[in-house]
Formats: sequence, structure tokens, C-alpha cells
Amino acid sequence: MLPRILVLLLLVLNATVALWWAFRAPPAPPRLPATDPGVPGLSLLREVNSGAAPRLAEVPDAATLECLEIGPFPGRPEMERAFNALTPLATRIQFREDVQRHQRGWWVYLPAPDSREAALAVARDLSAHGLRDYYVVTAGSNENTVSLGLFRERDNAEKRRAEVREAGYAAEIAPRIDERPEFWISLEVPAGDAWRSSLQGYSGVDARPLACQ
Repeated sequence: MLPRILVLLLLVLNATVALWWAFRAPPAPPRLPATDPGVPGLSLLREVNSGAAPRLAEVPDAATLECLEIGPFPGRPEMERAFNALTPLATRIQFREDVQRHQRGWWVYLPAPDSREAALAVARDLSAHGLRDYYVVTAGSNENTVSLGLFRERDNAEKRRAEVREAGYAAEIAPRIDERPEFWISLEVPAGDAWRSSLQGYSGVDARPLACQ
């Protein structure tokens, strides 16, 4: 009798285990990491703790800026020193070079003949007529021109031309023009006179307003 009961219990246990195995929920798959080791994960914007946002570099308000042209500087070295001094102050900066023409009086001369020998012959003839203060230009765009003098006043130049014409030569008068470079710096800076203190001693320059672009 007892063996029968044991066999019956084993059958019941086996059936119970079989039913549990058949109807149990499947195990959840293992969770893989969202990123590789050492790589920080991503967070939604709403999950980020509210904190102080990083401060960006402050950009000057356009209303507090002005555009100027400063100069003239007499030479490139002076301009370059000023350019370097103003650069930390400026949001934009550049320079330009102009050529200024200045009249410094009047020049009396004889136009250049066809050759050097002809120019020297003219000079000898002037000397024979008792005329002095001349020379033959040896190089440049006026080569072989016979220069008869440089004069500050127009009246004195006219007298010299008349003297040479009496000797039979058609002397001419032309303005004496010098060309000199000038340098200017254009920049955008905070409104005010801070640029003057940055220059430190360029008393010969001034500023004029420009339209900011």
C-alpha cells in the first residue's frame, strides 16, 4: 500500500513541476549599458538639475561703440606702433595709406632735348650768356631737363624765366609738387576718449567719425 502512495505522490509532484515550467513568465533579457565604459550618458533637458548657466563672453552693445578714422601718421613705423596700441581696445581695426600732394613753390626749367650731349650744350651756352644757377638733371622722369631754379614765390620764378628768355631759350614754369605718404587707422571702439590714452603721445593725430558698417 505504501509504495503505491509514494508513486502517486511522485506523479503529482512531477505534474505540478511540469505545469509551473510550462506557464511561468519568460525571464527578462539582460540590460545592456547605454554607452561604452567611460563615456557619459545622455540626459533629457528636463532631467538636468536647474543650475547657473555658463556665462558667454560679453559682446559690447552696438549702441556703446563708435567708428573712427585716426591720423594722419607721418610714416609706417608710427602707424604700426599706434595700430598695435589700439588693437586690444578695438572690435575692428584696419589701416590705409594715402599719398598727399603738396605744392612747395615753383620750378623754372628748359625741357629736355633729345640727348645728353644736347642738354650739356645748352648748359654751356647759358654759361656763355652769363647765366648761372642751373644744372642738368641726370636721372628720373626729368632726365636731361635743364633746371634753372626753385622758387617759393611766383614773382621770383617769373623774373628768372624772363632772364633766360632774353638769352633766347623758352624757359617754362611748373608748380613744384612734393608727394608724401600719410597713414590712417580706421577702427571700431567703445565710445569715448579711451583711444587717446592708448596712443600715449601721438599729439599730431586726431579722429574723425566714420559710419559703422
